[in-house]
Amino acid sequence: MDHIKNLELYHRMTPSLVPGKASLHAFCMRHPDFQPSNVIVSTSPGSGCWRIIGLLDWQHTMVLPHFLLASIPGRLQNYGNLGSQTLKTHDLKALLVKATEKWAELAGADVPCPVKFEPDDVSKTKVFSERLWLSDRNFTGCQTIVGFETETWVPNEHYKRGKALAELLKLTVLKEVPAGEARDKAEANWFLDNMNEDNYM
Repeated sequence: MDHIKNLELYHRMTPSLVPGKASLHAFCMRHPDFQPSNVIVSTSPGSGCWRIIGLLDWQHTMVLPHFLLASIPGRLQNYGNLGSQTLKTHDLKALLVKATEKWAELAGADVPCPVKFEPDDVSKTKVFSERLWLSDRNFTGCQTIVGFETETWVPNEHYKRGKALAELLKLTVLKEVPAGEARDKAEANWFLDNMNEDNYM
């Protein structure tokens, strides 16, 4: 129910986030990683001047409306936030709160923001976002230690070593959790244990 409410709030904001200039709605393609190592140059036979003859590394290229292909403005960048830098999924409400705080920059100071949050709601959302950020950072740390990829996948040659590292990580973490319900739940739901797939078959 909360998620539906947040989606409705976001829907209220979207018309103001789409520019009115028709030329910005045209679909086009933009190179996703434009840097010197991806640019092929050659000298012109007549003048000897350098000219661009090709571009490398076109994977992840998308065709989108012109206004969606622009880079994220520096004033909206969230440097130092691991989740933002890795483009991981965030809590929608946290994104909405951040957007309302940046509204004057996004839509102009003379345009009232269509979404409002009570101060207590904003405070709770920020606390939750910090916990989510810490959880993401801990998960990334586990990935680094064990060496697994998406959905805990590892190459065949790394499986035995990865499994041993995962077990060592589990023992190390559980040793820091006080005995009781919290530790029992953590052990029963440890995310790197083999999953019983009977209910999914």
